[in-house]
Amino acid sequence: MAGCQSKKPASTNAPKTVIKSTQLTQAQRQKQFNAICDQVMKPINAASYGAKQSELVADAKAGKQKLADIRLILQNNTAQPEANQRLLAYIDKADQVLDAMIQNNNATYQQATKAFSDQTTAIARQDYNGSVPTSMVNFAKRQQADTQK
Repeated sequence: MAGCQSKKPASTNAPKTVIKSTQLTQAQRQKQFNAICDQVMKPINAASYGAKQSELVADAKAGKQKLADIRLILQNNTAQPEANQRLLAYIDKADQVLDAMIQNNNATYQQATKAFSDQTTAIARQDYNGSVPTSMVNFAKRQQADTQK
C-alpha cells in the first residue's frame, strides 16, 4: 500500500475560490437598495424621453450586470438576513423589468414595473423609514408635472 501514496506536495499554484462574507450596515443596505432602483429607473426614464429601443436595451443590459454585482454583495451579507432577503427578491423584480425592456414586451413591462414600484414602496416603508430612492421620486415628480401641463 505504500506505493499508493504520493510524496509530491500539493500544488500551490491552483486557483482558490474565496468566499468573503460581509456584515452590511443598514446604511450600506440602503445604498444597495438605491442602486438597485437606479438600475431600473435609468432606462425607464430614458424611455419616457423617447430613447431608441437600442439605447434602452443597452441601458437595461448594463443595469442587469450591475444588479448581478449587487446580488453577489448581498448573497455574501450575513447581517439582517430578513432585510437582506427582501433586497435579493427586489433584485428579481428589477431583473423582470429590465428583461421586459430588452424583449420589448409591453404587457410584461407594465406588470413588472407595477410589481417593482409596489415592492420599492414596501421595502422603503419596512426598512428605511419610508425613504424611497431619489431616482424613483424624481421620475414620479416629473411624470406628475407632465400630466398637469
